[in-house]
Amino acid sequence: PGKTYKATWKDIILIPSKQSVESLVSYPYGTKVLARYPETTTFYPAEVIGTKRDGRCRLKFEGEEEEGKETEVARRLVLPYPGK
Repeated sequence: PGKTYKATWKDIILIPSKQSVESLVSYPYGTKVLARYPETTTFYPAEVIGTKRDGRCRLKFEGEEEEGKETEVARRLVLPYPGK
């Protein structure tokens, strides 16, 4: 708390608005992404396992302790992995 962090525009990734979700494309199986871990405000690396009909992404987060755990995340909170 109370720390100031500096970032350039290159360090910032836009999170799509709820209204623009329909225009987002699905990520193919195996794509490395950044996604917000449920019930947190932090984005972590993950791999796309699939996409549900409602647009939610099924992901496997890197470093997940539970073997084979899949997590569903709203599509707008799944972002391209930086540098890709």
